[in-house]
Amino acid sequence: MDTKMTYSTKKIAKFFIEKANSQKIETSDGLIVEWITNLKLQKIIYFAHAYFLVKTSSPLVDETFQAWNLWPVLKSLYMELKGFGDNSISSDAIQEDIKDISTDDVSILDNVWTDMGKFSAFELVRMSHDHWPWVDFYKAWVSDIEIPNDIIKEQFSKIFID
Repeated sequence: MDTKMTYSTKKIAKFFIEKANSQKIETSDGLIVEWITNLKLQKIIYFAHAYFLVKTSSPLVDETFQAWNLWPVLKSLYMELKGFGDNSISSDAIQEDIKDISTDDVSILDNVWTDMGKFSAFELVRMSHDHWPWVDFYKAWVSDIEIPNDIIKEQFSKIFID
């Protein structure tokens, strides 16, 4: 698949917020949830972004992830949604039209949600810490350290094998 579109961070966030709020899912630890937190949203987008980089050689979002204390973060998204804390993000939190996400890209995002949405935020944090880009760039209490897309692609290409 050769998808070339890069989307705004907010557009992809809106897609996953709506996806999460439209269904109940059973997490791997047996809980039934019907929401998405800022932490979980950041993780889902991180893994979707990595998948896009590997499969299409194009970034999913137009922002670079940063290596923060607990996870890779899209700073603008974190700042916009931090008021939700660890509570559910409502569907109207981001005003963005997602109808122009291509059919092929929606299919990829749906697959990422199916594979990753079942995990709790903290399971996703553990998974992101198990993958090198964050580990290589994280420095305690230092912010704004970007994780280059080429490094994310290189590391995840070892995981996302056809």
